[in-house]
Amino acid sequence: MKKLAFALIANLLFALPAYAAAPVWEVKRGDSVAYLGGTCHLLRDSDFPLPAAFDVAFRQSAAVVFETDIGELQSPEFQQKMMAELFYRDGRSLPDDLSPEAYQALQRYCEKAGLPVAILHPMKPAMVVLTLITLELQKLGITEAGADKIFYDKAMAEGKKIEGLETTDQQLGFLAVMGQGMEDSLIEQSLAELSRTGAIFKEIIEAWKRGDEKELNRFLVESTRKDFPKIYQTLFVARNAKWLPKIEKLLATPERELVLVGAAHLVGGDGLIESLKKKGYEVKQLD
Repeated sequence: MKKLAFALIANLLFALPAYAAAPVWEVKRGDSVAYLGGTCHLLRDSDFPLPAAFDVAFRQSAAVVFETDIGELQSPEFQQKMMAELFYRDGRSLPDDLSPEAYQALQRYCEKAGLPVAILHPMKPAMVVLTLITLELQKLGITEAGADKIFYDKAMAEGKKIEGLETTDQQLGFLAVMGQGMEDSLIEQSLAELSRTGAIFKEIIEAWKRGDEKELNRFLVESTRKDFPKIYQTLFVARNAKWLPKIEKLLATPERELVLVGAAHLVGGDGLIESLKKKGYEVKQLD
């Protein structure tokens, strides 16, 4: 998890079957309680059922809070916005943003994968990387709806209150600027790591089996912080800092809430778990 490609989608890979510890934490101060759950956007069939702690927290919560409005993410209006942000609309195309060397590396990868490189030409580099990683994940059978979508549908069906920590436009904005000014590095480093997607996923799974926060931090956060400090500040530090007061506001209410965000936002020195502990909240990982 040392490369920018995986920093872009760090929270795709983090919901697992029930092992010694679950990716769900209880946050308390006095009588106020909320739950933090680490999510993914895609799962394998073998990842079900999800840890029981998710259902426990969901049942005890009056509201479910996501990173953003999942329903809006699926709307035609948002899809149009995404096309406008992540696809070229000014007569340019992908080869215009890449050096000959980076483009040739992409061509070689596509030829080996049986993918016509021209299909990628309308996409900006960040979208190219996300597309290629999604294809690799599909090869691994990681195609099922993730924990966030599952619990969004459950919350809708049960009439629970649903909230978001940021707007869909804000989330799209983070992605749109990712890798700007370093397009060659984004493509070349991503291509170098794509062949290791399966091995990386296996290592993350093992860390989850042990309930190992330190290893999760190493895989999901630390390499980005060291190798890409600007991206780390944008993707993790700034967003976590904006989310924290919103989570504290939830903790000030008598109702219980379940907050579901990418697991990479929970662990590490700048993660939400450590930030809440520093503010005096009692944080306990659930089984």
